[in-house]
Amino acid sequence: MQVQEVSWDDARAVALRNEQAADLGARYGFEPSLNEPQPDGLVCMLILVDDQGEPIGCVALVDQTGVESVFGPERTVEMRKVFVRPPFRKQGLSYLLIDEAHRIAKARDFQQIVLVTGVEQPEAVAVYKRRGYQDLPAYGFNAQFETSLFYVMRTDGL
Repeated sequence: MQVQEVSWDDARAVALRNEQAADLGARYGFEPSLNEPQPDGLVCMLILVDDQGEPIGCVALVDQTGVESVFGPERTVEMRKVFVRPPFRKQGLSYLLIDEAHRIAKARDFQQIVLVTGVEQPEAVAVYKRRGYQDLPAYGFNAQFETSLFYVMRTDGL
């Protein structure tokens, strides 16, 4: 297994993000948005590949410093598009992606990592809590959905 930094438009990253969007759509009952444009402030797009180069999962980091008042003055990066394909779940592979995202966030001097997940993603909630994420007040687009959950982690503890 290897985590690789790729461009947002890398075909493997696009396929993984679209699969993640479809998974969320099925869980929450909405039509997914596919082929999303690169977000402003993209720090990196990471994919996890197996030993044969097959893409297994992904995560993106997006600079959100100063975007939301709830973040305060700290340099803030948001972890987005965290996804492991279903056949590869329950093997601890999400930790490889998340730990690399943490390493990059800290190396690039971000002081905190924020993320949004939801009540229909209990496995994700469990992973974030095991990694030490704390509750954060609602922010941004997802604040309108009562199913959304918001988390933060300081990087000085990484």
